[in-house]
Amino acid sequence: MVKVGRYYIVDIMQDWFLKKGLLEARKVLSQFNMLNKLFSSFKNYEKKKCKETKNIVLLKCLPNITTNVTDTENIEQLRELEEALSIFGVLNWQKDKMNHLKNRLCSDDYYVSLSVYIELIVAKRLVDKFGRNKVTIYPKLTTGKFSDISVILDNKKVFLEIGVLSESKPEKKIQRILNNVAEFLGNRLKTYSCYLQVEIDTAEFEFDKNGHINENVSVQKVKSEIIRLGLDKLAGFQGTLILKYLVDVLNGKYSPSYEETLKLVKRSPVKEWINSYKAQIKQGSKLIKSIIGSCSKILLVEIHTKWFYPSKATLAERNSHFNHIIRHIDSQLNQLEPNSPNIICVKDSSDLWFEEQDIKLLYKKIENFLNQKGEADLSGIALFSNFNNFLFIPNKLAKEVSKLSMDDVKRLDMQLIK
Repeated sequence: MVKVGRYYIVDIMQDWFLKKGLLEARKVLSQFNMLNKLFSSFKNYEKKKCKETKNIVLLKCLPNITTNVTDTENIEQLRELEEALSIFGVLNWQKDKMNHLKNRLCSDDYYVSLSVYIELIVAKRLVDKFGRNKVTIYPKLTTGKFSDISVILDNKKVFLEIGVLSESKPEKKIQRILNNVAEFLGNRLKTYSCYLQVEIDTAEFEFDKNGHINENVSVQKVKSEIIRLGLDKLAGFQGTLILKYLVDVLNGKYSPSYEETLKLVKRSPVKEWINSYKAQIKQGSKLIKSIIGSCSKILLVEIHTKWFYPSKATLAERNSHFNHIIRHIDSQLNQLEPNSPNIICVKDSSDLWFEEQDIKLLYKKIENFLNQKGEADLSGIALFSNFNNFLFIPNKLAKEVSKLSMDDVKRLDMQLIK
């Protein structure tokens, strides 16, 4: 999972959004009658900040910044969303109900808009499989609350509560660290017009005794490395410097993979940078892994993360993320229909599931949680990263009326984890 911190003098994304991106997005949106009405043709979006407007539909309408063409996959996804809105007759709903969905779908908050997008697409695909008369979106429960979807399997009505994981606390910490460091390096380069990207290894962040990232100390640690290596002196260089390769070259080692490095050390400003900081560079850096530079009409600094697995950082992040999933499941337990099959579905787009052992660890954590809760109305948990890959973890303490058979699970296109 790569995160990026940015610092710039001129907001090129906002400039592109106003001059090109929004115009093309409106053309794309106009192809979809219901979406266009709900979003009012992106009216007054000129007043919005591009970096703060993370609506899922807008993002799918916006073109590629280099080609100014909207991705065909995004067009297909918008077409499916439009079909879902049509199937459920959203524009004909009672005003309060329709406005509630509209406010969520049109929200500038990525996770809010993504949640309703996922609900509609899952419901639409269940209609494709079982028929419109078997699927209800936002059914009212006997408790007075609402579920997301219900689907009739033979004589069973199964309720699905669908949730999307937002960023976890460690992810937010890492992003703040990157933003802080990007601003720091950007301020040291203020008199230049150039692009500079620095890749850092989060495994070398500072952690407390509980394995949590110490945000302030980690920020200072990266800043100190930037100062020690004098990275601001690389303003204007063009190419890719992998620090380990450079250290080997300065120590007289050679490998065919060092060809680009050998060329760069003979050119300005890399040559002058090495002359000034040779002793520090030869020490290498555990934190900073590579530096990429190129020409630019404006100043743009990016700090990228690099994960090494397994490492203290990735393991801490993984465990924290799994706890994040458990907390989300716990928050949804009050949305169940008594004496019926209920599935809590959790969409997790994280890249933290590196190996089969991670799935097994998460399964064990969820199983232990379900055993502790003893929630008899819960059939199980479905985890998914995309619409074609639902992993179902059964609740062994579900009472008979809430249990689902292996055949039921398969018919819902879910894969049973035993």
